[in-house]
Amino acid sequence: LSLCIRAIPRHGLHVSLSGGHTIQQLLISQNNSRGTSTTTHHHVSKNVSKLLESVTNPFQLSTSDAVLAATVLTAQMRCDAVTRHLQKHRSNSSAGGPSS
Repeated sequence: LSLCIRAIPRHGLHVSLSGGHTIQQLLISQNNSRGTSTTTHHHVSKNVSKLLESVTNPFQLSTSDAVLAATVLTAQMRCDAVTRHLQKHRSNSSAGGPSS
């Protein structure tokens, strides 16, 4: 993920987050599921809210808060990817599949 924040005169801040589509899909899948939300979904949702708040609330505009929220989102998404890979690897190993 990478965060881009630009100040545009007479328009305000323009914020983009690469990889945001994946985060959006994760949040949509959480909202569509009828079960309880997982810890990952909770943390992602909370940090997306912090990111949006830090760049949209005119009384609390904070680039440092936006960078912090984006950093936490990046770390969370990396941890999630590693966890999924390890779980896949473990299920392949227990099923007698390839070990790579």
